[in-house]
Amino acid sequence: MSSTLLSPLDGRASLDTAEVAEVTGYTQKTIRKYARLGLIPGAYQPFGKRGGWRFKRAPFQKWWEKMGK
Repeated sequence: MSSTLLSPLDGRASLDTAEVAEVTGYTQKTIRKYARLGLIPGAYQPFGKRGGWRFKRAPFQKWWEKMGK
């Protein structure tokens, strides 16, 4: 896991699909699929069904830590 992406010092409240893919090691396609299926807590589409995915930092980080990663 890249600690720089999840550093509390960067102050961002959410991550995009590419950042989550980098942290997890999964492809962006897999991240989008998991988000669509509701498997990643804090995933949302701010611009509706045709928009990109965003991931709320705190729920994502808790989920990823719970996964043992």
